Amino acid sequence: MRNRTVILCLIATCCFIAACSGRGSEPDPSSRISVKSVQGVGIGTDAPMLVGGQQARFSAEISGGYAPYTVAWSLGGIGTTASSQLAEAGTVEIDLELVRLSGEQGQRLKVTAVDNIGVSTTQWLEFQQLAWHNNPPQISSVTYSDAVLRATATDPEGDEFSLQLASFDGNVELGEPHGWDGDTAIWDYSPQGLPAGGIFGELLVSATDMRGAVSTASPDPARYQEFNLKDDALYVVATQPRMNVDENACFVVLTGRTAHPFQFLNGVGVVCTGNAGPNAYSYDAGAPDLDDATYKPVDGIWADMGSGSFLLPPDSFTSAVDLGDGSWRIDYNITPLGGRDIEAYGMLFNFELSFSEPGTYTLGFQDVNVVSRTYYQDSTAAEDHFWSDISNNHPYNTIVVE
Repeated sequence: MRNRTVILCLIATCCFIAACSGRGSEPDPSSRISVKSVQGVGIGTDAPMLVGGQQARFSAEISGGYAPYTVAWSLGGIGTTASSQLAEAGTVEIDLELVRLSGEQGQRLKVTAVDNIGVSTTQWLEFQQLAWHNNPPQISSVTYSDAVLRATATDPEGDEFSLQLASFDGNVELGEPHGWDGDTAIWDYSPQGLPAGGIFGELLVSATDMRGAVSTASPDPARYQEFNLKDDALYVVATQPRMNVDENACFVVLTGRTAHPFQFLNGVGVVCTGNAGPNAYSYDAGAPDLDDATYKPVDGIWADMGSGSFLLPPDSFTSAVDLGDGSWRIDYNITPLGGRDIEAYGMLFNFELSFSEPGTYTLGFQDVNVVSRTYYQDSTAAEDHFWSDISNNHPYNTIVVE
């Protein structure tokens, strides 16, 4: 009888052990499941602050009860409810995005932990959430090498954004990227390295998101070759190495220091090896700018002269003349009203051309064709002065049309 009692006790003990093993791990000595030390910290752009529209990392210490644990996180209508798993007692973390609020507001995070046998407990975290503000795209790199400029950017909120390239302190728009390599925008661009303060002294990449937030960055200006203007030489420069058919490209006419006093630009006959279509309304005195006014703002050599107004040819007079040898000439002139004679040095004017056929086009000047085509005068207008060098022999006198 006594032996039977021992056997029954052993069987009962085994059954109790089996029942416990079915529940999961042994209970923590502190008995019931508990949630403690609930904390939150921002990990977004404005970390460690908790800001709407940005990611926050929440954590809690789970102990007691039977592991493993399931943890439910609820931001009470201000974020996404989510869950996570914890294999044993310890700290559990989760990253949640805070919703965008128009003002600072107190919020509550509900953390509910359930152990392996279904026992649950809840803890709350109260915190202040700062108002959402739109962060601009972040430009992580801007590099220039071998006439190719690359810019890489991302948006911290994941917003769509666009990239633009400009120069001359943002006054010359060079447009959207010519292509993309993953997240990197690519421009084919030959910085002509004009004199200090010229339009290509600095390139500026701007990133604008869908809500209008903007950030800017520039590559190292030291990477640009300097393009020296020789005394008494005239140049026409393409501001980009290539373009597409029927698009417009900007060209700039510059002068090295003139050998004679300068005031009236009587004529500049720009010649192109092919049929170029001038954009009549793009003719602009001085440096390129973003407005439609031909001589405002007054800049380039005209600012040095102190001119305030000009006589300019009507837009309808800007047309290409067939020279009969496959090349075409476009005539330009500028007559300032007021100002003083100067030794001109720098930008005279700029204009746009388009091409209807692919090819490589070279630009230059024509000095005389029946009458003088490229010359200037001083304020007396008593004598015509010609540049001693209008060969336009430099690396940026061509443009490739694709």
